[in-house]
Amino acid sequence: MSVILATILSRLVRSFVFLSNKDTVDIVGFAAGLACFVGAAVLATLSPALRALRIDPSTTLRDE
Repeated sequence: MSVILATILSRLVRSFVFLSNKDTVDIVGFAAGLACFVGAAVLATLSPALRALRIDPSTTLRDE
């Protein structure tokens, strides 16, 4: 979904601003953007996941 939206937005921006003579999609740019989003998602979920791994499930279930 985000790749389709990025393609549409890049063509819209290209129509407003003269960026290049090519009518191709910048695959390297999309890959770099996707890598940034995946990296941000991993960093955002890493801390809570590591914290959850340290909790003993039987202790947590006894507290409930």
